[in-house]
Amino acid sequence: MKNFKPLLFLGSFMFALVFSAQAQFSLPNPADFKKDMMGAMLPGDDLGLSNKQKDDLKKQNESFLNDVIEIANGNDSDEGKLSAIKGLAGKNNSALSGILGNDKLLKSYRKKIKKQIRPFKTKYKIAKLVL
Repeated sequence: MKNFKPLLFLGSFMFALVFSAQAQFSLPNPADFKKDMMGAMLPGDDLGLSNKQKDDLKKQNESFLNDVIEIANGNDSDEGKLSAIKGLAGKNNSALSGILGNDKLLKSYRKKIKKQIRPFKTKYKIAKLVL
């Protein structure tokens, strides 16, 4: 039951982002997108994560971004891409929850990356869907 509130909030937040996002899925340069997002998704030392957690987060984020780029560059319709990224974001949230374990820690991590991703939302419209 403890996980219900954060998951409900996150689901609502993701729905709002996806619903309000424009159907513009082309990336000017996928390599730059991945580099920028990976930099923004670094956990940093202020969260008190172990090295294993940091490594696991890095691997998960890299895999997630590779999948997002693959979907964005695919031949599917914009609605299909939106749906696929939305599903992928849900799976990523579950993986992050498993890595971080603590709801408070997960919330702190999400707040931090949301702040760090903000500058890229205008550069990459798809960045809105990464959270």
